Amino acid sequence: MIARRDKEDNLFSAMQQEALQKLQALSGNRWTDFNAHDPGVTILEAVHYALLELDYRLRFPIESYLSGKGKVNFDKLGLLNSKTFEESSIVSPADYEKLICTHINGVEQCRVLLDHNRRYRIEIVAGTKANKEQIHSDVYALYHANRNLCECLGEIVFTDTITPASMPNIEDETPQFAQQKQSTDTMPDFSAAYYSLQNIFPNSYGINEKGLPAGSSALRKTQARQLKAYLLVFDFLIANTLHQAGNTPVLLGLNGEIPPEYKPNFSIGDMENLLDEAERQIHPLQDSDFLHKQKSLLLDRLDVLYGEDTRRMVEDEKSLPGANHKRAHLLQHLPELNKNRFRACNLLGNSLSGIEEFFYALKGNDQSNVIYPIEHILLNEDEAEANRLSLVCPEWWDYAREELKLQPLLRERLPVHLTVRFVPMTSCRLCEFERNYYRWKKAWCDGNEQQKALFAKQMIQLCRGGTCSAQDIEHGYE
Repeated sequence: MIARRDKEDNLFSAMQQEALQKLQALSGNRWTDFNAHDPGVTILEAVHYALLELDYRLRFPIESYLSGKGKVNFDKLGLLNSKTFEESSIVSPADYEKLICTHINGVEQCRVLLDHNRRYRIEIVAGTKANKEQIHSDVYALYHANRNLCECLGEIVFTDTITPASMPNIEDETPQFAQQKQSTDTMPDFSAAYYSLQNIFPNSYGINEKGLPAGSSALRKTQARQLKAYLLVFDFLIANTLHQAGNTPVLLGLNGEIPPEYKPNFSIGDMENLLDEAERQIHPLQDSDFLHKQKSLLLDRLDVLYGEDTRRMVEDEKSLPGANHKRAHLLQHLPELNKNRFRACNLLGNSLSGIEEFFYALKGNDQSNVIYPIEHILLNEDEAEANRLSLVCPEWWDYAREELKLQPLLRERLPVHLTVRFVPMTSCRLCEFERNYYRWKKAWCDGNEQQKALFAKQMIQLCRGGTCSAQDIEHGYE
């Protein structure tokens, strides 16, 4: 059954009736003919017809305006997909157990313990036909690819049995998220040129596409041009509204961009004589500063949604457009950065630690800014230094007051049980440290214990403010 609609429930009729009531109140006895043949009523009807079409095109669900192909890319709008959050970080021995049992073939049971030296001991029950040498190599690589800051691997041993109570539950614990509903509505096409409301006027007005009859007087042409200029204001308002609706994905996009300024995308007769292009350039329809502020407010909302404060992270950026670009870039990468925030560098490869990735994201990947997280547990220092993390940085941080801004941001991203110390170094000392640091990492990859111990000793001296002896340097750089 089709429901009967009240004939009074009509937007066009409602607008027309309300407008006529206001006109009667404003004009008094000067305008008394409100019948259809009156030019003022005709103009009113034409404008209301255009507004009725505009109302139809703006009544779609919001998701209909976010994509031109029926599907919304929520990631580009900062509404990150649930898959972004499904993969959890490794934070406990049970997480390592689950990781190993899930990813290493031939492992039947696994237990990860912390020994008396604060190093992990990994116990493995392998299958009867499993290659233990290969399992050892795979577990060793997998551990280092997922190792957290100030954690160290002691030994990997094979055993016959492991108490079942210690076994990890490797069932799927992925959080269940409701699927994002895609709109089935067809999005109105905003790319098409706007059709001027002047073209729907009767021919007698001489302003539609047919224009005035041949031989019209100069006075008649001037009158038509005056009416066209008057209606041009309505054309611009309606066309600009459609332009803004069509650029909703740009305004709400997770980036620093704002919609482009509206340029007339319709054509009417005498357009070049009605529009002062030079004046329009001086007084554009679009207020760019307002849109940049709106973009900033959108980023504020996303900060609240994800528990971040990117505004504080870019407070050194003076221009609002520049700050918006940096904040959007950070919000795009913070889910991944947060997931890896406790992750240490892979000593067997070239990956950065989570805190380094966050630092370089803050600095816009500027290669002139460097930071080196030094985990003292890896330098074979005493047990009291096991939770010490030194962040080696250039001394110029102090002069630029960079340290005061960066220290709180970096500390907030690090595990609370670590004792974090910033170690600023002069350029010469930093170069010396870097040479030792990369040679120490190479010794880890090569398994050269003698070289590893030597370079570790030199790094400890540099982190404590000392320098390497000439003999140490000679032995270390052979």
